[in-house]
Amino acid sequence: MAEATTEDTMSYARRGRSATRPREIPGKGWRDVLVRVKNELSEDKLTMVAAGVAFYALLALFPALTALVFIYGLVANPADVQQQLNTLSGIIPQEAQSLLNAQLSSITAQSPSALGFGVLGSILFALWGATKGMKTLMEALNVVYNEEEERGFLRLNGTALVLTLGAVLLGVLAIGLVVVLPALLGNLGLGESVRSWISLLRWPLLALFAMAGLAGVYRYGPSRSQPQWHWVNWGAVLATVLWVIASFGFSFYVSHFGSYNETYGSLGAVVIFLMWLFITAFIVLLGAELNAEMEHQTQVDTTEGEPQPMGQRRAYVADTVGGSPGHEASERSATRAQYDRAEQRAEAKSSRQSQPTRRETPQKPSAEAYFSTHTSRQPSASAQFNLEQERADEYLSRLGSVAKRHPVPTVLIGIGLTWFWLSHHRPTDMKS
Repeated sequence: MAEATTEDTMSYARRGRSATRPREIPGKGWRDVLVRVKNELSEDKLTMVAAGVAFYALLALFPALTALVFIYGLVANPADVQQQLNTLSGIIPQEAQSLLNAQLSSITAQSPSALGFGVLGSILFALWGATKGMKTLMEALNVVYNEEEERGFLRLNGTALVLTLGAVLLGVLAIGLVVVLPALLGNLGLGESVRSWISLLRWPLLALFAMAGLAGVYRYGPSRSQPQWHWVNWGAVLATVLWVIASFGFSFYVSHFGSYNETYGSLGAVVIFLMWLFITAFIVLLGAELNAEMEHQTQVDTTEGEPQPMGQRRAYVADTVGGSPGHEASERSATRAQYDRAEQRAEAKSSRQSQPTRRETPQKPSAEAYFSTHTSRQPSASAQFNLEQERADEYLSRLGSVAKRHPVPTVLIGIGLTWFWLSHHRPTDMKS
């Protein structure tokens, strides 16, 4: 028994079960992490989730651009935003860049130059429209981290609004680095070599801003206890690097080999833009998967605050230990066996339902059940009428419950049926 315990302890150490930081995970532990990431891509249906995020990102992008131009226009020339977009040629596909340029031209023409209540209201309205894309990304992060949304309406929307505002402010800062900084350097009278070095350093700074923004989304996006910063930085770095490489590759493919315009015609630019958003969303969620499985590899508390025992950290990947290929049984701790969020919710719900809330009284059997158990007796006309009435009442009650759960589709279907009936029963037909 002592030999087995020693062997298990050595196996845990070799796989990083006591790692306090990602860099303390050894090679075998990283193999476990990467294998689980590969498996989670299919189990979480990450491509389908990324497609949903890309769709809502497309809807939220133009309100976000409006907020970006309005905020930047309060301190500088809003036309600089288009100049910043032009510097990204080669990373963003040309067709997507044309779409954004057209939208930015329309927004820039309406951009205010002074702060007022109307401008502030326009900015808040645009930010609120952009939060839908952020909330969709937060829901996708819940899928990645195996969490259920438990935040209230105010906290959920407030978090999404703050994250959206942070993304817009990072965009304003990026525009200042790319467009305003070279102009300032020219006015300072610095040497050519100094200006060249500073101009080159702005691109690594942009990458650092992107990594910081992604780390903030990974930390505050999911509905769970906040992880420590060093457990979200690795995924942010991976996502940033992969996004730059994938964007260059996709832009090169579209400009040299793609045939989207021939296939989709005038919609080719929209399809290309949506594909680029899909690639972006997939890479962002891939970075989140890496962060989640890194936390899943260690038994040490990875959340902020005082260390808590497993099962009390309010985060699935921090409260459980991920399995190793071929070692799932030996790697499962006793605490993990006692803690599974999904099973606990199901057990709690079933126990609440099993508790008697009121004295149950015997119910009268329905007419349909009565006649099914007494097949030898034929129902009378009144009994048959009662049976049909009971079926109709049950059908109407089901329709009522569906209408309560889905009010908007029900109203739309009702309007459609009313229009169909009126279009096929004209007043002349009704009079005749």
